Amino acid sequence: MPVQTVSSFNLPTDKVILTHPTGATCEIKTFGATVTSWKVHGQERLFLSRLSDLEGNKPIRGGIPLVFPQFGKGPLMPGQHGFARHSTWEYMGVSKDDDSEIMVSFELRDSDATRASGWPYHFKLTYLVTLTATTLGTHLAVTNTDKVPIRFTALLHTYLTTPDISQVRIGQLGRLNYTDKVQNNLICFEERDQVTIQGETDRIYHSTPDTVPVEVAPGQVVNVKTINFRDTVVWNPWVEKAQAMADLDDQEYQQMICVESGSVHESVTLPSSQTWEAGQVLSVDSE
Repeated sequence: MPVQTVSSFNLPTDKVILTHPTGATCEIKTFGATVTSWKVHGQERLFLSRLSDLEGNKPIRGGIPLVFPQFGKGPLMPGQHGFARHSTWEYMGVSKDDDSEIMVSFELRDSDATRASGWPYHFKLTYLVTLTATTLGTHLAVTNTDKVPIRFTALLHTYLTTPDISQVRIGQLGRLNYTDKVQNNLICFEERDQVTIQGETDRIYHSTPDTVPVEVAPGQVVNVKTINFRDTVVWNPWVEKAQAMADLDDQEYQQMICVESGSVHESVTLPSSQTWEAGQVLSVDSE
């Protein structure tokens, strides 16, 4: 079966599993509409902490959590990164299924819970996940169903897996400005042609190119192609932050790198009755 749904004791659809004819697979939890697995050529490409809560009690540590309408810490509850990754989305079914690609969709609308978070607007989010032989697409559409403009930030918090963080090389971010959150949001300039990780890293690279190649191991590259997102966040908690996270093993920071497509340096303003769309496509070269 190209699309399989898995129920739980309290959800008719807890997880959706896509299987491409070539053997590529991905899994999406309806909690947060979080992609938790993507395998190509039998190899897992996304990082998922072995301590991650998959029961819907807290956001999932790994995969591709969806950040909306707030990136980082801010006035909205329940905590940083907004309510989308805390919410159970409605699975809307299969949008496309043929020999080339499989697409499924999820939806989240405003509710008492989203308004109680401190974001009072009416909206509709549509999230498409598309699997091909060598790519994984994740596409977000935000529709403003309110009578006033809405402002938000949005990001795909992609965790890529690596056998060793010291091997990671991130291209196409050289000669760009970035906000360094480790240094109290200091605006810096990236002088290196390739970004490597040698300590705690939490950076928002501004106005990044459409495709950012991430070498996760020698000869293994995951290309992160963005669609209408402005920025790229690079994050690794390193030793002390990893030790402070209950849902991340103390040593797991060495097996992950977050390269995240988003519009977060400046917020998006969306007029009433309009729709804003953005997304990314992850791809691996033939191996």
